[in-house]
Amino acid sequence: MGLFDFFEKEKNNKTAEEWYKLAITYGNNNRNDDAINALREALRINPEQAGVWYNLGIAYFKTYRNNDAIDACRQALRINPNIDDAWSIIGRVYIDLNRYNEALEAFSQTLRINPDHIRAWSHTPHPQADYYADPEYSCDDYIQS
Repeated sequence: MGLFDFFEKEKNNKTAEEWYKLAITYGNNNRNDDAINALREALRINPEQAGVWYNLGIAYFKTYRNNDAIDACRQALRINPNIDDAWSIIGRVYIDLNRYNEALEAFSQTLRINPDHIRAWSHTPHPQADYYADPEYSCDDYIQS
């Protein structure tokens, strides 16, 4: 019996926490679709878990389901508005969608919560940059110049 066989046994009797742990195991083994399914099961049992919604957003982001990633992260933020990484995932999705103004707003929210958030700073334009002329010009670019 393999590791996943052990975890998948008796699916109907799992608690939300067990589904969450299974999802993390799947995610750590790049089984993102299985992680999504397990996270949905955890949320079916208890939909008010911000961390589960956030991890669902990550799993959707990893599988290029951009709108689902935004929706899941927004659910996490509805429950706990101080999850800086949820805003960061939203910002990264908006970059992938070439929606730079919305990305900037999401990263600004990240930095409002956590001023030391490295990923948000790396995606935030330098104040002296012409953001609209070159939306990919970030603080990293400024530092390297």
